Amino acid sequence: MSVSDATATPPCFDPSKPLPIEDVKAVLEFCTAWKNDISAEVQVESFSVGADFFYKLIDESEWISSRHLDMATFLIRKRQLSHPLVFGTHWTMADYCLQVNMLPCNMPSFQCVQQFLEPFKATAKKRGSKKVAASNTIDLPPSKLNNILHYVRGTWQHGYGQAWRKVQNVYFPYNLQGSLWVAIEIDFVRHTTTVYDSYVGFTITSKLVTLMHPISDTLARVLYNMHFYEDSEVEEVKQKGLQMSRFTPFTVCSIADVPQQRDG
Repeated sequence: MSVSDATATPPCFDPSKPLPIEDVKAVLEFCTAWKNDISAEVQVESFSVGADFFYKLIDESEWISSRHLDMATFLIRKRQLSHPLVFGTHWTMADYCLQVNMLPCNMPSFQCVQQFLEPFKATAKKRGSKKVAASNTIDLPPSKLNNILHYVRGTWQHGYGQAWRKVQNVYFPYNLQGSLWVAIEIDFVRHTTTVYDSYVGFTITSKLVTLMHPISDTLARVLYNMHFYEDSEVEEVKQKGLQMSRFTPFTVCSIADVPQQRDG
């Protein structure tokens, strides 16, 4: 890869524009090949997908699935790796796996940030206990804690992802109440969790803070307890850790200045 290739400006993409009819026809023709064996799958990068994956992409009445988002985050990471001078190396993107009654998902559990954070609530303080404990103290099972360690240390492969200790920002899709997709940005220097919301009428700010508790409190506490900031390879993140004398949850911020969906 030459410097000129890496610095070339990627073509602009307008998500509000309808798909070109030629592309829609091409997908339909591609899916027609499955009509005799609808259960057949094709390999797209590291994903095995069926005809339904493509049909839902071109059907305006359908919602995208966690599988579509996993594919999107994979391709974003791949583009970042191939064009580091354009997209930078100070951030990475995690996958999402929709939790449905805590059933196993299609992707390995260590890739599912939301899946292994949501089930764990604050440990209740026993009545009459003399122990001093934070009101939001949590206890993650070792297997779940190891999942986060894999993210932080980059000790496993999940499709071009960087170790969290090498970056300042982490982005990932997140689902609110099984009804709304939002984009999440964790900024380790600002110590914030920022929500990019395409449907701001869905939640009021106070409700959003509650919905983000698995990220703003649970994840923040786990990172703090594993000395994430001290071990960071990013100097600004390391300095932030030196300023934190005690655990502090991520501050939840909301960005409404994004394109808003019209169909609820």
